[in-house]
Amino acid sequence: MKGRAAVKEKYMTIHMILGNPNKGIPAVIPVSRRKWLKGVESGIYPKPVRVSSRSLAWKAKDIERLVKELEDGHDKKETPLPGQTEGTKQIKQT
Repeated sequence: MKGRAAVKEKYMTIHMILGNPNKGIPAVIPVSRRKWLKGVESGIYPKPVRVSSRSLAWKAKDIERLVKELEDGHDKKETPLPGQTEGTKQIKQT
């Protein structure tokens, strides 16, 4: 690509998403690790991608979309969240 910089995909680790008080990292989505992983498994939250043989991460654009939808009071019955398909069971958050 002449004259254009390649755009690299940005990723977020679970600690970047859920925060880590020991390292002073604030939570983007303040839920427990267990609730986050259950939500990923059930399709509420986006699926991770493998970034190395031992590491998983989430696409930053998927997390940003999720945060925006949660802030906007998104009705999960209308549009699937990142990582979901139309037939995925959707659970409303309280």
